[in-house]
Amino acid sequence: MEDAGDLLLEELDGSTILPEDIYTITVSVFQSSDSLGVQLLTSYAENIGGGETGIISQEEDVFLRAPGDVVGIETEITNPFPQFSWEGEGGIQYRIIVVAQTGNESPEALLQAALGTPPQQEGGEFLPFEHVDVQVLGDTYQYPASGVLPLIAGKTYYWQVYRTVQTAADQETLRSDVWTFSLAAQGSALGGVTLSEEARQSLRRLVGDELFAQLSEQGFVLESIRLENGSELTSSLLAQFLEDLLVKVDGEEIIIVEN
Repeated sequence: MEDAGDLLLEELDGSTILPEDIYTITVSVFQSSDSLGVQLLTSYAENIGGGETGIISQEEDVFLRAPGDVVGIETEITNPFPQFSWEGEGGIQYRIIVVAQTGNESPEALLQAALGTPPQQEGGEFLPFEHVDVQVLGDTYQYPASGVLPLIAGKTYYWQVYRTVQTAADQETLRSDVWTFSLAAQGSALGGVTLSEEARQSLRRLVGDELFAQLSEQGFVLESIRLENGSELTSSLLAQFLEDLLVKVDGEEIIIVEN
């Protein structure tokens, strides 16, 4: 008699069409013995979702783009009204939460506490460390000049983006990674050249995450960039060059490869 797993694989062979929905596949490993009977050794569950065609596809994750970087990589921004951006499925509603570092609380604990209260559109009241909790249609959010707590120079912030998917049995919240950034003191500059968040992200991509984190921690002076043709960029030209470079990299007009 064929194993149930083999039968399942045979039934799924070829082009399998299922109703558009979210499905959970669970794989469990058991061990059977005369003395202990049947014991569960391990179990793993994975969610998959049906697209518009009904063909099973993997759920899309949410990937953050700016500002900041993952926790552990110190990133400083100069704009007190940054634009938050992320990548994910288009045309759906996301929830973005921004919290300030408080005492010894972990970023995850702060964000989870904020997630437990309603967002601003549903009449939720901000916790003392909560700066933003809004629902956004799309993949960007411009930090407003009013209606939220202002970002304070010298403080560290954490943010995360969420989306809700409907499963066959219930709703599930998908989360992005947690990113962090700090707001530089007014008038501060990197190497005497004031750089926007876009320019800093461009520089980080040029030198790599690890080296950029080391340089930021140790402190460095960015004086100029020398191009292959021998020309040298300084001052405002340097900042504009980095910003334009980031746009072309995001548009895949330029591909940065590891040297």
